[in-house]
Amino acid sequence: MALEQPAVPVRCGCVGTSHARVGERRVGERRGVMARASAPGPLEQPVVSVRRSGTSHRSGLTRVWTVAVALAAMAPRLPAFTLAGAQPRLGSGLRYFMMQEPALDFSHLLVCRGAAELIETAHGEGLQEVHVYRRLLTHPQRVLDASEANAFFLPVMEYLSWKMQQCHNQSHEQRMTLANLALRRSKIFRRFGGNDFFWVSSKSHAFGPDLVGTPYANVTTESISMRLRMKPLSKSLRKTIVGRMKPFGRVHPKSVASSVGKCTFDVGHQPNQECLRVFDSLDLSKPRKRLVYFAGSFDVCCTGKLIRCRLASLVAHTDGDADTLLVPSRGGRGSGRACTEKALEQVAAKRGVHIDAVAAQYARIASGPTNDRYVTMAHYMSETIFCLAPAGDICTSSRFYSSIAAGCIPVVLCDGLKAAFHDFVRYKDFLFVYDTQLLLEEPEELMRALRAVNASEVARMQKALFAARGQMLFQVGDRRAVDNLLGEVDICMHPGKQPSLPAEDVPGLSAGGEEDEEGDVDEHERVSARVGRADGKSLLDGRAGLSDSPDMGGTSLPPADSGSETTGSAEAQLRRTVMLLRRQQAALLSRIGVLRDRLAAAKSGRAPPQRTNI
Repeated sequence: MALEQPAVPVRCGCVGTSHARVGERRVGERRGVMARASAPGPLEQPVVSVRRSGTSHRSGLTRVWTVAVALAAMAPRLPAFTLAGAQPRLGSGLRYFMMQEPALDFSHLLVCRGAAELIETAHGEGLQEVHVYRRLLTHPQRVLDASEANAFFLPVMEYLSWKMQQCHNQSHEQRMTLANLALRRSKIFRRFGGNDFFWVSSKSHAFGPDLVGTPYANVTTESISMRLRMKPLSKSLRKTIVGRMKPFGRVHPKSVASSVGKCTFDVGHQPNQECLRVFDSLDLSKPRKRLVYFAGSFDVCCTGKLIRCRLASLVAHTDGDADTLLVPSRGGRGSGRACTEKALEQVAAKRGVHIDAVAAQYARIASGPTNDRYVTMAHYMSETIFCLAPAGDICTSSRFYSSIAAGCIPVVLCDGLKAAFHDFVRYKDFLFVYDTQLLLEEPEELMRALRAVNASEVARMQKALFAARGQMLFQVGDRRAVDNLLGEVDICMHPGKQPSLPAEDVPGLSAGGEEDEEGDVDEHERVSARVGRADGKSLLDGRAGLSDSPDMGGTSLPPADSGSETTGSAEAQLRRTVMLLRRQQAALLSRIGVLRDRLAAAKSGRAPPQRTNI
């Protein structure tokens, strides 16, 4: 069969010959090429020579047909990434210039009093813009001459400015006004009205503690939108490209109160910084102590309202289980927390104690020995296999990215999740996505499903998670997150371009089929080396731990054989590559058949036959 055709060498040559001789040889050569390209044979097949001529009377169909024959013969020899990933990575053609005018470059705020402490602590949520700025400073696609650029980065860092308020004898409002004036004077900006400018802010709304020290501290309001925080600059930025949390898409909707910019994409939340530090100190070969962890509110609005409330029923269900820890935030009591209050009542009834005692215990667990719930959360995440990531007001939250930062597999409890750079990152390789309808009907089934995951599958997901962290976390030491950001900018600037996920299971390739940079390889090798020290042991607690615990409901999690898994993974990857090549070869041969029919029909003057796909 043609699909089983082994490698056939192909040699293309130009032969100087007369039109008459070309006409004499053409039919015989085409038949010979088809016979050699489609017939099975040993690896040492004779060379297929595909001759081409520059004669003017040769039809376009013939030339296309001849090239297709050569490609079909070469198909078995070409690796998958050459055929499937030949297109350059989206964003690779961008050359960006960072605006350096003092009124437009807010990097001077990084030395303001309290800025470094805020950015590097676990409480720096919303300051993703700072880490993006730092990565863009050293990215190889940055140019220092504005005339060489086709995109422009605006380092306004508006939320850092909002948090710092008074710094260098300027208020936040003054900085916004001066930036607006500078932008309106800029010839570069006025050239296309800002359509080729991009910037980042990862805080859509400021509320609660964010308002302390601002003119809105004593104003009765739920939150302050990005557009209001950035006035009057926000009006000048209406045609720009914005990386932010809670994006509204690539078309500007006038109904979105916080909307600034014409095209937006999800740049993700800043993860808990302590999660990143703890992960770097972990011995990844050691098993984790806990199966499931969650700490947060069970009473939220919007998307996650029903999901969180039903999840609260698991607090009493898992109370006393050694492998699970579900903690209401700050103990959970207070007005507007009906779901949490009900969960605490159920736990109190189960233990036979007063509800206040239960709430006090959860408050102590949440605060931990450091009396800092964010630091405590990071350490719990780093000790756990699965971290619940239920929807809040949208599907993703800082908890989702913090669990990835800590190396804890996120359990997604939201339909239609679209996380940061979802068109470029293979999230399905390391997320545990659970049906929310099933959760609403039978919450206890979630725990049974998580306990049913065997050790080899956990090890596979953890390995994929560790390798993918640098694709959406700008704090991880490689350039892949910035590559993805530039890909999003490219799509916004050129709406006709379509994103595509990276090729599956092709080592050493980035999202666009290019080889990873040296820094990326170092990061992968560093994590792989830390994982590799497991020496064949499961990444779950062994049979003396979680597997034999009576709280596991009798479900045993057998340890994985890392040697056999490695061999099996390599064999599976090889099989997938071979299948992909065969499908590509079959498509090429099918196309050749169509072209051959058209060519014959054109010569005979009849209509080409209709082919039916079976």
